[in-house]
Amino acid sequence: MAINARQIEAAVADMSIAAIRSWLKSRGLTHSANTREQIVQRLLTLLREEELSEAEFRDGLCSIEEASAKRISLYGLEQEAEERLRDREAFSRKMRRTGITISTETKVAPRQPSEPTLVYLIHSPTSIRAKWAETQVRRVSTTLRQVPT
Repeated sequence: MAINARQIEAAVADMSIAAIRSWLKSRGLTHSANTREQIVQRLLTLLREEELSEAEFRDGLCSIEEASAKRISLYGLEQEAEERLRDREAFSRKMRRTGITISTETKVAPRQPSEPTLVYLIHSPTSIRAKWAETQVRRVSTTLRQVPT
């Protein structure tokens, strides 16, 4: 069953129109849209005309979701540690011991999970890619007080 406008609207509800347009542009696809309704229609048209597959659409959602300042890159690993990370089977065994399953593909994070949730963990020869989802429930404001000296 093909994806419909309501499903597209739900999938992009929390995403910026500019981010979606930018992603479409990066793929060389028609990207003009200024409102939520226009971007939904643009995506629906691209999907119906098979300029964009459902798999590409879902992968794009994951890419947009990941495009934030929360990316961590590790540099300067000792050679031994780097070799252990490259060994997919050893890495998988280590993750299984901690109750984590290696994913085969990216997926969109759940909306407002009740607790921090690992969405996926992908291991390749050059990287380990993990996506977490969490819900912020309150903001805590702190005031720094000067301590008399």
